[in-house]
Amino acid sequence: MARMRLPKSTRLPIESDRHRALIDQFDQIASRSNHGYVKTRRSHYFTFKRFLVFLADHSDVSDMGSIEPKHVSMFLAQELASKPLDNVLRSVSAIRFWYKQIPGRRYDTPKNGELIAGVNDKNQRRYRRI
Repeated sequence: MARMRLPKSTRLPIESDRHRALIDQFDQIASRSNHGYVKTRRSHYFTFKRFLVFLADHSDVSDMGSIEPKHVSMFLAQELASKPLDNVLRSVSAIRFWYKQIPGRRYDTPKNGELIAGVNDKNQRRYRRI
């Protein structure tokens, strides 16, 4: 199976060191990934990068292993405000695709229904740790 070449332009504003740290960690994972079709990886690549930029702006996460389902729910809340549900579910799919490949992650990926429910849940849900 062919390896995915990383695109030269990120098409996203990379402003801080936290942005760069998360993107660099992700680029290492993406360049070593052989999972799925190349076109799928490429389309999911840009969506996950958009998620990482959001994460760097709205939280204090500096390591990809520290990403929690509540961070994904925060991103989905923003996405649901501006996009239809089909596009949001596509974003969830991309996030899940790359999140499963993060070495040393602390949480298992919840189901779509749990993530969408976590958007409207005022009580912080308890997600299962790995």
